Amino acid sequence: MFRIEVKSKKPVARALAKEYRAASTKTWGEVGREDFHKSKMPNRFTPEHAKKAGYTPRQGERMTRQNKLYPRSYTGRKERKFGHRNPLEYSGESKRNAKATAVIVSDSSGVRVKYPGLRKLNLRHANSNINMAEEFRIITPRENRELGEAYDTRFTRNFTT
Repeated sequence: MFRIEVKSKKPVARALAKEYRAASTKTWGEVGREDFHKSKMPNRFTPEHAKKAGYTPRQGERMTRQNKLYPRSYTGRKERKFGHRNPLEYSGESKRNAKATAVIVSDSSGVRVKYPGLRKLNLRHANSNINMAEEFRIITPRENRELGEAYDTRFTRNFTT
């Protein structure tokens, strides 16, 4: 689950408060659906995002393919069986579930994007330092800035006085 919020710096006039809250709620819903779920969420499963967000390296990611131990490592088995080295996905089921099931709840102060189909990311080996659910939730500073800019541009369109 993601929670994206904004802190308002200026108070809203009492006469405009109802319109402001309605426009803000609508805008947060659009930002969660269009800007996050449709454009930012698929990047969670790419090696580029994993590097930027600081995902914990999996076994075999730091090895070269010529290394004798690489074919038996997690990354080597995944690449041999499914043909990819993408983080947070083994068979592709989590990626499909993330695209298919998103519950987006917005109010005037922010938006929550929940992915009930990704409950498997909560499963962990007892001796592992990898927390896939926490890695999936990481929002990079660049994404944070882009979502804030998207909110600003959409809000000015939705809030007409």
